[in-house]
Amino acid sequence: MACDERPSDSITSCNEDRELALLYHTQTLLHCCETEANERIAMQCPSLLRCHPPNIWCTLAGGVGYAWAVQSTLAHNVPKPLARVEPQKIGVADGGEIRLDWLHSPHSTPDQLAPNTPIIYACPPVEPYHTDDGTCATLCHGLLHTGKFRVVMLCYQGYGGNSMKSPHLPGTPQVGLDDVGTGLKAVHDKYPEAPIAVVCISIGNAHFTRWAVKHPELCKDYNVLAAVFIAHGHTIAATKESGDNFHFGLASNRVTATWRGELRRSPETMKHLARLDGQNGFNLERLMAATSLEAWDKELLPLYGYDSIEEMMDHVDSVDGVTKLDFPCIFINSDDDPVCPSSRFLEDTKLRERPNVIIVATPHGGHIGWQEGLFFASECRWISDSCTEYVEAILAERGNCTPPPATSSPPLRESAEETECRMLAELLRDLPPGFDAAKVEAIANQMFESADTDQSGALDQDEVVLFMTKMAHEQCEVMMAAAPSETRAALTLAKMAEQKEAIVAGIPAHVQAMSGELPFPWKPSRAKLCLLSFATMRIGQDCTPCKGSLLRQDSRKEEADFWAVGPP
Repeated sequence: MACDERPSDSITSCNEDRELALLYHTQTLLHCCETEANERIAMQCPSLLRCHPPNIWCTLAGGVGYAWAVQSTLAHNVPKPLARVEPQKIGVADGGEIRLDWLHSPHSTPDQLAPNTPIIYACPPVEPYHTDDGTCATLCHGLLHTGKFRVVMLCYQGYGGNSMKSPHLPGTPQVGLDDVGTGLKAVHDKYPEAPIAVVCISIGNAHFTRWAVKHPELCKDYNVLAAVFIAHGHTIAATKESGDNFHFGLASNRVTATWRGELRRSPETMKHLARLDGQNGFNLERLMAATSLEAWDKELLPLYGYDSIEEMMDHVDSVDGVTKLDFPCIFINSDDDPVCPSSRFLEDTKLRERPNVIIVATPHGGHIGWQEGLFFASECRWISDSCTEYVEAILAERGNCTPPPATSSPPLRESAEETECRMLAELLRDLPPGFDAAKVEAIANQMFESADTDQSGALDQDEVVLFMTKMAHEQCEVMMAAAPSETRAALTLAKMAEQKEAIVAGIPAHVQAMSGELPFPWKPSRAKLCLLSFATMRIGQDCTPCKGSLLRQDSRKEEADFWAVGPP
C-alpha cells in the first residue's frame, strides 16, 4: 500500500506490505505490521481511530502550516484539580542538575498506590516549562486524572528555573547527554516494581531515542514497558532543516526565543553564563542573538567540546535509531506538521516492518497542535486518551492488567449537545478577570444572529464559511498589528499578509473537514462554542493572538522576545 494511500474501508489489511491500516472519520491512519498482537492493541485504542474535535483557530491556521505557531500561544485548559507537585533534584555526570517533578493527585497520597502502579515518564518539548501549564503539563494532568498511573515530568538542565551548574546549555547538543537516562534510573530506583511508559513530545523524542538506542540493556533493567512518541522528527537533521527553512525560520525563531526565556528565568543561571562567557571561544552575546537552530547550536559548540556542527550531529543524531528500539512504540504525527511530518515515518519501510511499532498519521494537527475546545480554552483530551489506551493495551499484552472491552468505536461519552452546553457554561464561568460573562455571551449571540443569514435558528455550512472568512480578515489584521512598530520585521509581516488570502482560501475545506466531527446544521449551543472566542477577542482590547490577558504570561514574554530579535 502506498504511503499516502487512504483507503475507504473502515479496516483494510494488505498482506503484501504486511501492514494494517485502520480508518475512522477524517482519514486518520494507523499503520503497523499485521500481527495478532497489533490487531488486539489497535482495537483497544478507539481514540486512535477517530479524529480529535479540533480547536477552531488551529483548524483555520493549519491550512497553511500555522497551527504550530497558534498552538504555542494557547492558554491550555489543564485538567482540574491541579496536581500536587513533589520536586526531586538529581545531579548528573557533568556536574549539572536535572529535576523530576512528580505529579500527585490531590485526592490521594503516593502511598495509597500499589508499588507496581505503572509510571508515565514524560520528556517535554521546547516550551516554557511548567507543571501547571503548557502542552506537557496538560497531557500529564490528563493521564494523572485517569487514576491509573503515577506521572513524573523530566525538567532538563536550564529549564523551569533550574539553575545551570554545567556548561551544557539547552540546544541540540544537549540531546547527546545521558540526562534522560539518569532521570529514568531515579524513577526506577524509587519504584523498582513498576513498569515505565515513556511519553515524549517533540525534542523529548530525540533525548530519549538517542539514549535508548545507546543503552538497550538499561531499558530492560529499568523496566521500560513502551514508548509513546508524539511529533517525533525521525532524525534531528531533518527537523533542524525544516525548522530553519519553514516560513523564513519562524519555527526556529520560536524555539531559540524559548531557550533564551528559560535561561533568563534563573538569575543564578545568568550569572553562570557570564562566567562562561569567553571560555574556549564561547560568546554569550552571539548566543543570545541567535535566531536559527544552526546559529544557536554553532555558538554552543565550544561549551560541548565539538569542533564542528557535523561532529556534533554525528554524536547526537541517532540515524535509523527508531528502527532499533526493541520495546513497543507508537509514533503519533500529523501530515501537516511543518517540522515533523508523518510522511517521514510512512516512507520508512524498515520502521513499518517492525512488529512492535505502530504509526498514527492524522491529516491535521500541525506541530503538537491536537488541541480541542476554543482558541483561549485548549484541551488535549484526544492525545491523552490515545496515550492512556495504548499504554493500557501494552500492559494487557504483558499480563499486567485486565484489558478494557474491545471496541472499534469511540468510548461512550455524554451526548454532543450535553458536552457543548457544559463547555459553554465552563468557558463563560472561567473567563479572565475583567471580562463580563454576560457581555461576552451577548456579543456571541449577536454574532450568531448575524451569521444566521436565513434566520433558521441554526448555522449551515455556507454560513459558517462566510462568517469565518470575515473573522479571518479581521483577526489577521489584528495579528499583524500586534508587533511593536519600532521593532517590526517587515519581511515577516509581509509574508503574513501574503498568507492571509491563503488562509481565507483554505477555510471552506477546513469547515468541510470539521463537519465530520461536528455535523451541520449547528444549533446555537454548538455554534456559540466557536463564536465565544471571537466575541472575547472583539471586546478585549489586549486579546489578540500575539499579546493579551487571555494568553499565557510566558507566551507574551516569548512573543516579545521574538519580535525584539526579529527574523534572521
